[in-house]
Amino acid sequence: MKRVGNLDIQHIKLLYDQVPPDRLEEFQAFRRDFPTNDVTLDGIDWSYLTGGEGEPPVLLLSGALAVPDISYGTIAGLAAYRRVIAPAYPPVKTMDALVDGIAALLRGDGIEQVDVVGGSYGGMVAQVLVRRHPDLVRALVLSHTRSPYLESAVRLRRFNRVLRWLPMGMLRQMMRRAFGSMIPERTDETACLIAIYNELLTFALGRKDSLAILERAADYEARSFAPEDLAGWPGRVLLVFGDNDPATPAEARERMVALYPGCEVKLFEGTGHTTSVTHRDAYLATINEFLAEAR
Repeated sequence: MKRVGNLDIQHIKLLYDQVPPDRLEEFQAFRRDFPTNDVTLDGIDWSYLTGGEGEPPVLLLSGALAVPDISYGTIAGLAAYRRVIAPAYPPVKTMDALVDGIAALLRGDGIEQVDVVGGSYGGMVAQVLVRRHPDLVRALVLSHTRSPYLESAVRLRRFNRVLRWLPMGMLRQMMRRAFGSMIPERTDETACLIAIYNELLTFALGRKDSLAILERAADYEARSFAPEDLAGWPGRVLLVFGDNDPATPAEARERMVALYPGCEVKLFEGTGHTTSVTHRDAYLATINEFLAEAR
């Protein structure tokens, strides 16, 4: 996994110039405290971050941009109480390949069960994981995410066919357009998130990474989920939303609640798609309380 935030590289350092010093040091401390672990499974190279102590471990599935560093605040906050495993997403083209690899990674590390926290795109990954490997998942937190939409799969597949032929510069522009509406305005709290986002889209993600992200999204949207999928699974589910999140409007939130009967729901007001950054303490408290009660 290519880590972001290496300030020894001048053009990378320039991206972080507007991050307040205390916030930048917090991120640099995270990079030191959560080193990269690498493993090869069935010919595919996997990388993951791990840190903290406490059982059962928490599997943190971060957003679409494949590198877990972008979720550093959530990872560090959860690791204050539990061991956290946060994988990067290799450029595999289907959700099944992604979650099967994650399951193999966990089992190879001797982990039999985890609590899963999936945010945004990671929430989509988490919903596939719990259906393919329910025995691995003890409790499930789905944050700022939604269920599949077949109509979106058709549009995404057409979009992806065009993207394959674009020069890398244009592909990066299209990626920015696809994810830009979910990025908040720059403040002291969000400046580091924005710098990481810019580094990922400008330098870190290559063509294979970018296309795989979008191909997996199309694969997800083509799926059909039903409440009966998890009828025999004994775990608990927490849904976390922002009331003004463009990725999860009211109709999407209602579909998620219907999909997980008996779930708990936390709706934050006015926090958009990045509650985990702009309201970190309240966000972490919500998740940690739920996971503690699930024990």
